[in-house]
Amino acid sequence: MQIDKSKLASLAADCHVKQTSMQSLHMQLQKGGTPEMAGLYPIAKVEYQRAKNLLDLEVKTQSVTIIKQTSQAHASDCAVHNAPALPVGPCDCDLSVRESDPA
Repeated sequence: MQIDKSKLASLAADCHVKQTSMQSLHMQLQKGGTPEMAGLYPIAKVEYQRAKNLLDLEVKTQSVTIIKQTSQAHASDCAVHNAPALPVGPCDCDLSVRESDPA
């Protein structure tokens, strides 16, 4: 699996837009904004945090998927990699143990 850059970019852009909106409302409130702004600020703050959490979750999900795929590779000195110097042999690293382990 490769990193889905377009999905990460879309989530990051959404997060940035919501952060900018929240900061803009905050600055306007500091200058004596309207009661409507006071009501919108907590909503904007929650929306920004939600977008940030989605971005963080996607980064972690993609990272874990790549780590799991990488950890399922045979060791570099495993017999399945003997070619071309020697005949390819059955797996003699611990991958077969990891694959059969129900963990």
